[in-house]
Amino acid sequence: MQIPPISSRKTLRAIVGAFLLFSRLNCLANNLNTPADELARVNTFALGYVGFVSHISAEEYLYRSVQTSANAAAAFTAIVRSPSATPEGKAYAACGLWHSSRFLFTQEMPHLRKRNAEVSVLRADILRKEKLTDLIDRIEKHGCSDF
Repeated sequence: MQIPPISSRKTLRAIVGAFLLFSRLNCLANNLNTPADELARVNTFALGYVGFVSHISAEEYLYRSVQTSANAAAAFTAIVRSPSATPEGKAYAACGLWHSSRFLFTQEMPHLRKRNAEVSVLRADILRKEKLTDLIDRIEKHGCSDF
């Protein structure tokens, strides 16, 4: 089977342009993870300087990114309600709701307290499991700057 020759440059440009546009749209569709989506999937809850070299964790950078977005309260509420979000992501969302909307915090936390989930918490350079309900109680009393 032989491909007939393209007689005009205009047609060639249209075909190449359509191909490039399709390729770009395909790439964009595969990279639609927002910081809130990534925060919902984190596996460690860590605020402040942590680790042996004392640094801000990548998870906290995601949390801060969502916290400073225009729709922070809605994003945190979606994470709290999401059945696929990790307990660590839900802990960050609880912090976010405490800071952005105390009303939503008090409204959404009973749902999280019902779950018997454990959260991997990193403090300084010690990683341990804690109950999500204990974290929520601490957030409710002291906010998220006391970790």
